[in-house]
Amino acid sequence: MTESVDKVKDTLDFSRDKSLQALKLLLDHLEAKYELTASEIITRLEAKLPHSIPVSIFRSTKLPALQLICKYLHENERLSFSQIAKLLKRNPRTIWTTYKAAQISAEKPLLVEPSHYHIPASVIADRRYSTLEAVVVFLRQHDLTYAQIATMLGRDYKTIYTTFWKAMAK
Repeated sequence: MTESVDKVKDTLDFSRDKSLQALKLLLDHLEAKYELTASEIITRLEAKLPHSIPVSIFRSTKLPALQLICKYLHENERLSFSQIAKLLKRNPRTIWTTYKAAQISAEKPLLVEPSHYHIPASVIADRRYSTLEAVVVFLRQHDLTYAQIATMLGRDYKTIYTTFWKAMAK
């Protein structure tokens, strides 16, 4: 996936495309005004998108990634199972079963702390990857190290490393 992003970056011709020039100009302006990097600006914009999942939920418990996401979307975002299923491109029965398993394993509500990174639901909906793979690949594309991702997700460094390379092999 990272290779395909690099290929897209290489094919973008800023000198000819007016839209890309305008976007670059806007990003440069926002970087200077708010003293943020382009990556940080994009991350903050993604956080404002509807139904983005804060990375902080992954630290709250050792539930599998999809269970955490279903629990968060149902309890915190107040989405129905069919809405979650449509958003994540999964069967509503799968979402219901996943949520019930999460409810049994973790009866307490999720601790949702402020987070600098939010995962768009569209990333989770990409069925080429497992849920954790999609999250790890997304965070790696934001120039985070394996150690930083492991800390954010409350997972072992080796798990993150293995998950990323497993996704890259697909």
